[in-house]
Amino acid sequence: MFVEKLQIPVVCPEGTYFLFFSIKDLLRGRTYWEVIDQLMEEGVTVAPGADFGASFKDYIRICFTGEPPERLEKAIERLNRVLA
Repeated sequence: MFVEKLQIPVVCPEGTYFLFFSIKDLLRGRTYWEVIDQLMEEGVTVAPGADFGASFKDYIRICFTGEPPERLEKAIERLNRVLA
């Protein structure tokens, strides 16, 4: 459900509950950290990709486990608002 409702291209994870993807093509004139700040202002916390290695400096990681479907729906709406 999470991946299907996102309006951005991401690879569906196989056997995990994280999404890990580049936002390089989703910046639209904003800096990486401006997008991170916008997501946080919307109530969506993400982990910066650089925490997982220098090659992932334009990536974000989202964990979508342990949340009820209603909260996931809100998160998807907020992610789409900022990234799509």
